[in-house]
Amino acid sequence: MSILHSKTILKASVAAISLGCISTPSHAQSEPAPVPSPVPAPPQTGGDTATTNGNEDIVVTATRNSQLLSKVPLSISAFSQEKMDLLGVKTIADIAALTPGVTFTQRKAIAIRGIVSNAGAGTTGIYIDETPVQIYNAGAFVTDAVPALFDLDRVEVLRGPQGTLFGSGSMGGTVRYITPQPSLTKYSVYARGEASYIDKGGPNFEGGVAVGGPIIQDKLGFRASGYYRRDGGWIDRIDRATGAIADKQANWGESYALRAALTWKPIDAVELTPAIFHQYRYTNTSQGFPVTTGDGASASWEGFSDPSHGIFRSGARIPTPGRDRSTLYSLTTKIELGTAELIGSTAYYERKNHNITDSSTYDSFFLGATITPTSVNIPGFGDWDSYDEIYTTQRSFSQEVRIQSGRQQSFRWVAGIFYEHNKQFNTESFHTPSLDALIGAPSTVRGDLGFFGSIDSKNSQIAGFAQFDYDVTDRITLTAGIRKAQLKYSFNGENDGFYNGGLTSASGNTKDSPWTPKFGAQFKVDENNLFYANVAKGFRTGGANAPIADTVCRNDLAASGFASAPPTYGSDSVWNYEVGAKNKLFGNKLQISSSVFRVDWSQIQSRLFLPCGFFIVANLGKAKSQGFDVQLSARVADHLTLGANVGYNDAKYTQTLATSLPGVNLVTKGDKLPISPWTATVTGDFDFDLGGKSSYVHAEYRYQSGYPNLIEQNPANTTFNPNYYDRSATHLVYLRAGMRFDALDVSVFANNLLNSHTTTGRASDNGTSLFIINNLQPRVIGMTLTYRR
Repeated sequence: MSILHSKTILKASVAAISLGCISTPSHAQSEPAPVPSPVPAPPQTGGDTATTNGNEDIVVTATRNSQLLSKVPLSISAFSQEKMDLLGVKTIADIAALTPGVTFTQRKAIAIRGIVSNAGAGTTGIYIDETPVQIYNAGAFVTDAVPALFDLDRVEVLRGPQGTLFGSGSMGGTVRYITPQPSLTKYSVYARGEASYIDKGGPNFEGGVAVGGPIIQDKLGFRASGYYRRDGGWIDRIDRATGAIADKQANWGESYALRAALTWKPIDAVELTPAIFHQYRYTNTSQGFPVTTGDGASASWEGFSDPSHGIFRSGARIPTPGRDRSTLYSLTTKIELGTAELIGSTAYYERKNHNITDSSTYDSFFLGATITPTSVNIPGFGDWDSYDEIYTTQRSFSQEVRIQSGRQQSFRWVAGIFYEHNKQFNTESFHTPSLDALIGAPSTVRGDLGFFGSIDSKNSQIAGFAQFDYDVTDRITLTAGIRKAQLKYSFNGENDGFYNGGLTSASGNTKDSPWTPKFGAQFKVDENNLFYANVAKGFRTGGANAPIADTVCRNDLAASGFASAPPTYGSDSVWNYEVGAKNKLFGNKLQISSSVFRVDWSQIQSRLFLPCGFFIVANLGKAKSQGFDVQLSARVADHLTLGANVGYNDAKYTQTLATSLPGVNLVTKGDKLPISPWTATVTGDFDFDLGGKSSYVHAEYRYQSGYPNLIEQNPANTTFNPNYYDRSATHLVYLRAGMRFDALDVSVFANNLLNSHTTTGRASDNGTSLFIINNLQPRVIGMTLTYRR
């Protein structure tokens, strides 16, 4: 039966989208259409795109080979540098907000298709070019690095397990930051400057420039870039006794990034590219969570704040800064071998992270503090001072060597080996300056510390992988892939101090040897219409728990069904099943990318927070995540393009995990995973000629639903918290208008145009009556200058 007619294809696409009737709006816009221009677009700094009738088709390397996005049989979103400039993308939170099936959680984690965890190895692979940079969540306040989004060729977001080709932490999916490579033939310049102002807050500004080109034509080229950004604050830190402002607009932050790369081609068949990327981030208030744009933390105290009138205040007694410094050294080698290519990637990654948090409410567990919504007092000592200082260092070496065939062969393959060795050292120092005087005896260790903990951990892996694609006919292609890995994790930990009940120590190790297969099939109706199906497994290694003193947490462990803290926890894994379609209809005026999926997650690694102030990691049974994602772009008129991205994700536990106590569960069947079920983005782009200049208007609406019925909201569970906040839905409007003067683009913009002040998080601080809230960043209005030649 012929299906070549556009109307028939449209019906088939709608049928594929509606399978299971699960609509998964997860912050949309993976393949968003750029603003088309009646004059030639400025030259690219990196990857290629194809644009027809106003719709963009970007080149990606999700299968380790270069392919147009519309030809890749995966659920994938990609953002070119030009698209990110148009959308005002500044952080990974923005990428998540524009990508169906993806959310950036308040715990600074990337959740793809509901797969996210606050413990153990990452569930999302994070790559800078060929190098994985995610961190192992071994201690308190450990989060993944967030690369600056400046001099990038593109960002790719791959949904579903990518264990075959991207094995490191890619259980739920992979986010790839692809940098522009030095050119051996032509010079290019990219520069961006921006200034803006937060409503009732401070100013933001940024500036960056990237240049590159040949040093010796066709033999040696370079690319170098530098970038700086300062994010203003909108939350005042006040003296909680007097109400006087101690630090106005305290949640400001700044960051800079430097990158340099050389490409040397000594002979035609060999290409060497050494590179260095260095980044520094400072947040003046590390307590809180990242916001939609900017990197400032957004935590304020409910008792002092009035979001409806733009008043956000924190009662932290001391400054609570956060610093994050990372450097990546890499060498990529490419050797042409006739019809195949050998690629080697060697990298060393180093990261240092330091955070301070106000922890005065923690003392209420031990010292009988009187805590109100605006104060923390201990009789005879007044307003209590204590703070937590957390250091994390990460050093990682990785090496991958692979060989792959060319794209034009009917039998295509890629095979390789991967090695990684990662060391981490985490320390937590709980400063309690008045503790000795309060209890009348020496109790602190190492100066004024009421608690000191350290975890020295190592994890390594060696893996072999291969993937094969075979064109059975000119329309049907079959895919099979496998990865076999040897994973090891070991650690030594020590806790000490009054709050720990004295010195405790522990050590542990785990080993795993997983197979992570993938199977796929695709059917090409014609050059513009593709249908596919994939089955893939994802895997995450187990780990070991830090030492916990039984004298302090014995009762809380017993209430959770544990005789003592378990020394280790096991691995977990997922199976992902998906079908999808990619269609270009009506002469490419309409592009649709859609998929329907189901993910089965077993032995979920998760933290269990105990009332004594410590946590353990345990395997919490099974969960199922199912839904769909749809991305479409329609050129509805000569100068008007409309886009929509919708994602639905129903992610919940499918198994009750009971404790040894009657009627008490660790988790109950039906409890939801902490992600928004619905996310959506709707965009409109209007291009026109004004005074002989190419001009445009971009409008955008973002929606993210709340997420009720979590583990912490179920009275049957040990972690039940009656004060747990049911996250509210958010509605955000963005607007940008600009004009192009040859290579210069001048635009004005408004983020959160309607100045929504929705509370996105509310939590009792250590179980007390003091509540910390999180709100959207207020309206931001500004101007951007972009130069690209």
